[in-house]
Amino acid sequence: MLQFLGTFSREINAPTWTAGTASLTQRFALGNLALVKPNPAAVSVSDIQKYFGLKWKTGTPGSAGTPPTPAVPGHWQYVGSSVSTPIDRIPSFTNNAEFFQLLNYAINRTNSDDSTHIYTSLSIGAAIIDQYDDDAAADPTTGTTTTMIEYSGGWALGRENNDPARPSPSPSPVPSPFPPPAGMLPAPPPAIPTYVMLNRPFRNVGELGYAFRASAAATPTPSPNPKTIDFSTAGSPDAPLLDLFTYNTAPVRAGPVNLNTQNPAVIAALLKSTITAEPSASPMGLAASNNAAASPTPNANIGIIANTSGGSEGTLTKPALGRQDIPRLVAAAGNFISSASEEQKETIARALGEVTQTRTWGLMIDVIAQSGRYPPTAGTLADFVVEGEKRYWLHVAIDRFTGEVIDQQLEEVFE
Repeated sequence: MLQFLGTFSREINAPTWTAGTASLTQRFALGNLALVKPNPAAVSVSDIQKYFGLKWKTGTPGSAGTPPTPAVPGHWQYVGSSVSTPIDRIPSFTNNAEFFQLLNYAINRTNSDDSTHIYTSLSIGAAIIDQYDDDAAADPTTGTTTTMIEYSGGWALGRENNDPARPSPSPSPVPSPFPPPAGMLPAPPPAIPTYVMLNRPFRNVGELGYAFRASAAATPTPSPNPKTIDFSTAGSPDAPLLDLFTYNTAPVRAGPVNLNTQNPAVIAALLKSTITAEPSASPMGLAASNNAAASPTPNANIGIIANTSGGSEGTLTKPALGRQDIPRLVAAAGNFISSASEEQKETIARALGEVTQTRTWGLMIDVIAQSGRYPPTAGTLADFVVEGEKRYWLHVAIDRFTGEVIDQQLEEVFE
């Protein structure tokens, strides 16, 4: 077991997924989502535009004139990081990108000025914001809690199951219209009863998988089951999100586990007791954790996170190149947790997404330093007389993308 134990693990907190010729030197910290609150304080305005390309637009109340005028909710305008009026495209980037540029690149694989996918990317981002914030984050003009983003050419709306600005369903909508006297435009989209809402900050990058995933402006609301960001399908276009975003803000992370470890017990330990469904479903038990780590029982000769014959999808036979490979492992092992829902299968992504890495080589150099002397009669090196000895273990972490020694630790050994 000693080959699987250690005291030194480091990783540069930067993605392995590359953005074409653009340079990404760090992952986007999900904690920045805490900035995106309706009617933000002046101190946050510049950071919100820097990290999200958004600017707040105060709403206007409705009018009872002839004809009556609906209220316009307070909302965000997507202006990008360098202009002040709504734009009609997701701009390209050359270095660390803002939130929507990164979403667009991860999902749509383009880093050109992109007007084709702006609705999709802004809608997914708005849904992520609504998952992260709570019901107290409401527009002061209309009371809506749904994130709304205006861009040049249209609107993108997030998703909230509980929105006081949404009229109750037919046949007797109450209130109608809301807000009086002429209703609200745009209005919150219909609620989806089966849509799981967190309404709290994310605990790990895998929780992005809870966010509603709009595919096109003309696509109706999925019914009865919503389509969310997909971390449970091999080859999912959403997989790079796991590598491009992070909950951990340290430039160099300490303690991550190599996703390609050949010890199933390590992966099983990370999976055990993970919550399988919100808000408080039973945590994953020992048997399910073991079976998800290696099929059918923990065995160092079978691929990690695999349920196919011989472990053909496990990392022992198909190594993971980055965290974007985790959905492939979820697809292979998700049924060992539950086959009931995407949420339960994605327990694996939530458990492994933030605490694993693939980009670091770890070396341990065993150094034995001897002191002593040669007697006057010494004729060869073999005549050296050892009078003292010290032993050291030098731990070195090398980034395999850059070749940089990112950290080292010298440990004195006493025997």
